[in-house]
Amino acid sequence: MFIMASETENFHQHINVDKLAEILRRLRAEYGPTVRSVDEVEMSRTIADLEDCKVEIHRVKSELHRLEARRLHLEKYKASLCALRSPVRRLPNENFLSIFGFACGTNDLTSKRLETMPALTSSSVCSRWRSLAKSLPDIWSCIHINMNTSFNLPSFPILDLYLASSQQSPLTLTLSEKHGKQLKPHHLAICTTLVGCCTRWKKLRMQRKVWKAFKDPKHSMRFPMLEELAIPNILVYSPLRLDLFQDAPNLRRFSVGMTPFGGPS
Repeated sequence: MFIMASETENFHQHINVDKLAEILRRLRAEYGPTVRSVDEVEMSRTIADLEDCKVEIHRVKSELHRLEARRLHLEKYKASLCALRSPVRRLPNENFLSIFGFACGTNDLTSKRLETMPALTSSSVCSRWRSLAKSLPDIWSCIHINMNTSFNLPSFPILDLYLASSQQSPLTLTLSEKHGKQLKPHHLAICTTLVGCCTRWKKLRMQRKVWKAFKDPKHSMRFPMLEELAIPNILVYSPLRLDLFQDAPNLRRFSVGMTPFGGPS
């Protein structure tokens, strides 16, 4: 079925396509000496109409793109208006700070899932939440790192972000690794970074291989804030250099393997 396009002020069709049925009849009936020549003027007008159609299609598509861009802009404008009416904007900062404090627990920096890093998740919502999250160093100070995770980068920038955002807040660190896995250079670089802020360690739980990376530092280490230390997967009778933690005046709880020493935290 052929439908003649409706004319617009920019496009006027000169050829009457209703004569298509007659042309099809001639194609079936005319052959040999009975074939009549084609009107060259009509052919020229048909070609001109086709070119005009292409120009008009391009114009209409451009207009559709313009209208679509306008629609998207209006949708964004509407969403912004709705956001202005949101009741949550009326909550004072103090309420948000309390919510962040309750909601942000341990941040698993190697999980590759944003929901396991509540401090980063909260700071990613909007500029206000980012500012509030940055004003709470404690929510950035509880960190878990799986030392078996491989990284594509030679450094670990998200750890740098958390350490900077935690400011001078005491750190709670959990450094896990599977038995039999060897630490790679980028894992040792993480250990070096953490040793650089050992004066802020408050609670430290680490595995045996991480302990080995810590136990021979180039410089003496001080632990003025350290209260809890746990090395769960090491045998109690294994040789340990406990003198590494001789400068830890606030150490209250120390556990090796399944054996705890000291009182409850």
